Amino acid sequence: MQFIIYNFDEPQMLVELNLPFARSEWLTDKRHIKIPRSLYPENITAKAVSKFCESRQPPRNRVGINELLRKKYKMREYLPIQMCKKSRGITHSDDLWLLFDDAEKVPYASITVR
Repeated sequence: MQFIIYNFDEPQMLVELNLPFARSEWLTDKRHIKIPRSLYPENITAKAVSKFCESRQPPRNRVGINELLRKKYKMREYLPIQMCKKSRGITHSDDLWLLFDDAEKVPYASITVR
């Protein structure tokens, strides 16, 4: 599995996950401050990728999380990477989003949090 981290419409980093291994590479010379150092090519691990995806989702202990999983994600359990595939990993806190290898490329303006 792989995805590209975008800032608006600009690709920032390619991330590949092939358990138990992970790899990343910068796609730009401008390193975006919101991308955690744990994903940088010299630091990346599979656990860091999972943790990053989880940070871009509602918390596991959120009130009503099971209902949210069923309604929004069509899932029965909390799987951060799969959730990011469905939500594109977009949040209110920054302009980063994820484009997975099997998803259609769309412009940033067409992606919403809700």
